[in-house]
Amino acid sequence: MARKLEASGHIRRTPAASDKRASVVELTESGRILTDRVKEMWCALAEETVTALREDNIADLPHLLHILTENVDRRRARRLEQGGQMVRVRTA
Repeated sequence: MARKLEASGHIRRTPAASDKRASVVELTESGRILTDRVKEMWCALAEETVTALREDNIADLPHLLHILTENVDRRRARRLEQGGQMVRVRTA
């Protein structure tokens, strides 16, 4: 991912002065512009997504999404423990 962002001019990497194994990654001007555009799009999507929900439902979303994620993770772990493979189902 960093290579693609660097190749497209959105970030620049320079060797870290204190540790030659590390790199310092900085946004370029085009990276800052892209970041602002993505934030605007994300906020618009978030507003559109929850537009019909009550405030208390919106406030509960992070907790509910956390529970859903844990459920999926547990299911995946059970499958792997049983030696089964996860099957991806395509829908039209």
